Amino acid sequence: MGRRPALILMLLVLLVTTSCGGGQEPAAISGAGSQFAQALRLLPANGSLGEQILFADAERLRSAYGDSRAFRRALAGLWLPDALVGSSGPLWPRAYGFGLGAIDRFVASGFHPRELTIALGRFRPKRIEAALRARGYANTGELLRRGRDGSVDARTPAGRLALSSVDRVAVSADRLVAASTTALAQAALRAGRTPSTDLALAANALGNVTSAIVLSPRLIRPPSGVPVRYLAANPAVLVAAGLDDRGPRDRSLTIVLVYADASQAAVDAAIFRQGLAAAPLAEGGTFGMLVEHTSVDVVGQRAVVIRGLLAPSEGAESWRGLFESGDLAALVRQG
Repeated sequence: MGRRPALILMLLVLLVTTSCGGGQEPAAISGAGSQFAQALRLLPANGSLGEQILFADAERLRSAYGDSRAFRRALAGLWLPDALVGSSGPLWPRAYGFGLGAIDRFVASGFHPRELTIALGRFRPKRIEAALRARGYANTGELLRRGRDGSVDARTPAGRLALSSVDRVAVSADRLVAASTTALAQAALRAGRTPSTDLALAANALGNVTSAIVLSPRLIRPPSGVPVRYLAANPAVLVAAGLDDRGPRDRSLTIVLVYADASQAAVDAAIFRQGLAAAPLAEGGTFGMLVEHTSVDVVGQRAVVIRGLLAPSEGAESWRGLFESGDLAALVRQG
């Protein structure tokens, strides 16, 4: 990973912690909330799935760009799960009968070999079923099924990319469920659940975004062999970040750290407010040079929210580097 993505990754980490400052309640925290908050209700209650949650609003991205080359470049800013990792290219429609163009929004959770993706959009069930049956899937009740739970189809490029995430499929005209196990797929087909208080707080604090990730803090580790100077004084219980891409010069970055209590959030928000802009980056420069017009607020008493604009020189995908490089660890003190 090059210098710029790594720097952006670090900046996003700082942004997550500095956003908590004002003690304000986010809009609709007890109501329908953002598209992300609504999508979370589609996920079944399963502790292991909460280690990682991905969300994208492709319809919102299309509304900003239209059908243009810029839109196709902006697709790189969507953090795709294994079940959709190749869906923007020609491979997925041939292998699975659908592509990213059919998807309006999705929410995904878990890691291989326990993964679940629920996509909302405009699907052609007969086409998808035909494509899957041609690849050896069998109809078993309400599911199309391939192999054992968690098994990888290593015979095809699409199978290797998707790992086991599309082993079980259920599709209707407006929803597609892809899972690595029968139990996860069946759970997703039943009534949804109410997200935990921490998760709902993080999702509503992010607001409407084109792509987002939520991670357990224990999964955020510094780069190997690199000393970390923690800015955070307290450990967070949940970490989230999102990009709202409304155009190359209007890419808003939001980072949210949810804490166990209001006093911890207030302390870390104050630290981030004072030190965020001048915080040094691993390869030179400061956070303020990478993210413009940053603000730090506290919402819902326990969530620190950092917002800023990604520099116009940065690509839509660069926000993901904050997690991928490990630089986010500076803002996520381990408990």
